[in-house]
Formats: sequence, C-alpha cells, structure tokens
Amino acid sequence: MATLYDLAMQYLKQGLPDISGIYPATTTPPPATTDPVDGGDVQPLFPVASQPSGGDGFNPYNIRPGDSSIRTSDQYSPYAYNRAMRDTNTFSGETVMPNPDLYYAPPTGIEQLMSKIPTPFGFVKKGLDAIADKLGPNRTAIFQNELLGQGIKLDNIGRIVTDNYRTPEGIMAGYNPVSGGLLNMITKGAYGEPTTYGLEKSVAERQSNIRDTLQDKYRLSNKQIEDVLAEIEETGTYTGPLGFNETMGKTTNLFEDLYNLAQFDLMQKNALKKSNLIFEQQLKEKRQSDPAFIEQQKIEEAAKTRRDFQQKAGGGGSDYSPPSKPSSSSSSGGGGGGRDMGASASRSAAATRSKDLGSMRGGVGR
Repeated sequence: MATLYDLAMQYLKQGLPDISGIYPATTTPPPATTDPVDGGDVQPLFPVASQPSGGDGFNPYNIRPGDSSIRTSDQYSPYAYNRAMRDTNTFSGETVMPNPDLYYAPPTGIEQLMSKIPTPFGFVKKGLDAIADKLGPNRTAIFQNELLGQGIKLDNIGRIVTDNYRTPEGIMAGYNPVSGGLLNMITKGAYGEPTTYGLEKSVAERQSNIRDTLQDKYRLSNKQIEDVLAEIEETGTYTGPLGFNETMGKTTNLFEDLYNLAQFDLMQKNALKKSNLIFEQQLKEKRQSDPAFIEQQKIEEAAKTRRDFQQKAGGGGSDYSPPSKPSSSSSSGGGGGGRDMGASASRSAAATRSKDLGSMRGGVGR
C-alpha cells in the first residue's frame, strides 16, 4: 500500500497538461531589413514601407487606423494661438468681443459636470487648477499642439508617427521633437543642457547625408539636385533621368526624401514660432496675475515716478508741478525746493498769460 509520501512524489513528478489545442499556433515574422542601395541617408530603424500593421508591437512608421494612442490634427486646439494674437488693447478679459468662441473652447461634458457637482469633485478641480497655475505654462504641450496643427501626428509619448512615411508630415517618424532638459530643469539650470524643441539639427544631418549620397554615388552637382527639387515643388514628382538606380530599376527615393525634409523643416519652424508666441503670452499673463508680481509692479512704478520728478526738479526753472505732495527725499535737497518750484511755476504761468493778453490787445489795435 502506497504511503502518503509515495502519493506526494507521484503527484509532483507528473507532467503538465497539454494545452496545445486551446490556442492557435502563432508565428513571429522575421525582422525586415532596409534596402541598403541608397544607404547614404540616416534611415529609420525599421523599414518605412510595406510594414504589417497588426500584432502587439507598435510601429511609428505605419500606425494602425483608429489607434486611440495617436493624436492627429483633429485634436488640435487653435484657442491658445488665437488668444495670443488678439489685440489685447481692444479686447481683454473673459468676455472677448466680437466672438469669444475664437478664444475659448466650449466646456466639455465632464467639465460642466465637475462645475456643478459639490464636494469633493469641486475641491479636486480647484486643486488641479491651482497646481497647473503654480507650474505655469507647459511649453512642451504648447509645441506639440502646434505640431498637430501642422498635420503632424504624435503618439502618447510625443514621438512623430505616420501612416505614410514619404510625406512631409511623416518623414521624421520615430523622432521625438522635444528632447533633453531633465537635469537642467531639476538643477534649475546649474547642470545639463536646456530642453530642445524641434528637430532642426536632425533634419540638417539627414539632408547633408542625402546630398552626399547623391553627389558621391550618382555624381550629381548641387545645381542638378536643386533643379530636381524645383521640379518636385512644381509638379509633385520628378520624371527625369537623374538619380536612376539600376539595381532598383527606378529613380532613387532620395530626391523625394530631401524635398520632404525641407517641407517638414518649414512646418516645424512655423509650429515653433507660434508656440513661442503662445508661451510668452501665457507667461506674461501668469506674471501679471501673481500677487507678488503686482506688488513689485507697484513698487517699480512708484520708484519711476520719484525718479522722473527728481530729474525734472533738478533742471532749474521748470514749471513742472507734481500731482501730489513730494516725498521728504524729493524736497530735502534744496531747503523747501518743492515750495519754491511751485511758486516759480505760478509766476511763470501768470507772466505767460499777461504776455498773451498784451499781444492780443496790440493785434486788435492794429
């Protein structure tokens, strides 16, 4: 008769059940390789065309339709730029005329609900608003929003993604247009480099590599390259004989890539220009609403008024009279100089009126 020990050993030695029939067999596709024929350009880590869109992996060069992690121009918000561009001398405050809809987005359903529900949701919203106000304008979010406005797609970590690589919007897929700056931010500028906004350096490097390949491999001059780019600009494609790749049996794609890089550079510079304007405007508004800033402004304005008065009072014979009683520091320099200056101003004004009346009488007599 088997002992308890024997039964336990038999249980531990038995194999795992067969589950091969529960799940269908899966195969991992072999990694694709980039055609090295036109290898002068800094190519992405993955091929840019004919990539499968299924599977668990995320491919920034061929995104899946309807992917909720992708931000497109549909999510672009124009309100911040509109507010930055408005005439603040004519329109200001929250009741902007003539059309407030140009400057403020209508509240979402959740925002409307949060504003109506009492505690704790009301306190939560106020707390979040206070934190956002304390942190100040988010330069990264502003720049990313303006990139969306240029038609460039971004994923949820800020990388450029595309469903068509060989376009101005997709040529820099896989790159993050905002990089670095963490150490600089933590140390408040003491160490590290500040955050970089834009891909100007990366675009320039890729353009240089492409031109080197076109010159070395295809024996093209700068003028020939510029002529090809001008034809692409005018017609949308190049149909000439230059840059023909015998191995591929067609014209090299580097012409198209070079043109798309130039167009992307214009788009990112436009987005950066607009985002800088928005950031400076929001920073100015935050400073103006800060109680400490307001108090400092009052101090500076009072100091400026004193300096202006002192400069005019020191000119001698001036008819300037301050709107209020001068401070002790303003009148102490000349033993009652403020009162003397006021009397001088009265005598000067009386003399001027007397002179004018005399001239008028003389004119009538003649």
